[in-house]
Amino acid sequence: MFDKLDAYNLVANFVPGAALTYALHASGFPSPSPDSLGAFVLVSFVAGVITNRLGSLMVDPVLRSRRVHFLKPKNYRSYVSSEKADPKLETIVANAGLYRTFFTAGLVYLILRAGNLAVSGFGLGGEAVFIAFVVVGMMVSIFALRKEDDYISVRMGRGDS
Repeated sequence: MFDKLDAYNLVANFVPGAALTYALHASGFPSPSPDSLGAFVLVSFVAGVITNRLGSLMVDPVLRSRRVHFLKPKNYRSYVSSEKADPKLETIVANAGLYRTFFTAGLVYLILRAGNLAVSGFGLGGEAVFIAFVVVGMMVSIFALRKEDDYISVRMGRGDS
């Protein structure tokens, strides 16, 4: 499995995930210490994948919405044809994805900190926030699966997305 991970996946998922995991650990959230290297790497990668997909599913559409219009809308079919003609496009898109994931990791951190403050008023601690993080991660993963499945269908010429 690890031999199929390219540099983009490692950087775009692990690095922001490690930053988020370290920030959570330093803030007292239940997360592995960087001293426990194996656990820290695994949790960081999973946190990074979930954060990356959260950015793709929620942050990116908001930033491209007509209301916010921070990023320009993109057409997937145009991207697929442009990708063949412009070899640098893949690198530029990877960089944009990395920036989006770092932004989303910061957003996730702030939301978790705010959530922790909110639930502590009800006598609940970081464990409740951690459980909520796992549930949100599961929801993000299932919608990311659907989005990827749509992309596969489009690339195979069988979808409307």
